[in-house]
Amino acid sequence: MSAVAQLQATPAEQEEQRKVELKENCQLQQELLVEVIRIEEERREIDGVLDAIKDLKPDQKCFRLISDSMVPVELEALKKTLEVEKEELNKKAMGLWDDFKKKDPKSFIHQKAQELENEKKRQLIENQQLQELIKELNKSLLV
Repeated sequence: MSAVAQLQATPAEQEEQRKVELKENCQLQQELLVEVIRIEEERREIDGVLDAIKDLKPDQKCFRLISDSMVPVELEALKKTLEVEKEELNKKAMGLWDDFKKKDPKSFIHQKAQELENEKKRQLIENQQLQELIKELNKSLLV
């Protein structure tokens, strides 16, 4: 509804229009949130694969499932491809988060998204600390 039409609308019509806009906004937020979660799951899968192949020999052949077919790929090429895919997913997720936050910063869904984002940051920090600890332990075991 345009600004002029809103001025001419009755209070009941304006209230109904606000309800419709709120409902549409909530639906859009839900769709954005579902997409962000899907992207995050895909990113975790890539992290799992990268973690599983990190100790393999660089010239070792691997197989990647592409459209129901197992395709042979070199380990280094696979690592590079997965890193690029992961970076693209991160960019897409951040763009969606930005869109999500713009919709209604005071909404319940927004608050939950903030909590999830904070938890994700906390887990990332813990992960980095654990990796540093593992490196330290490995160094001390080698000495």
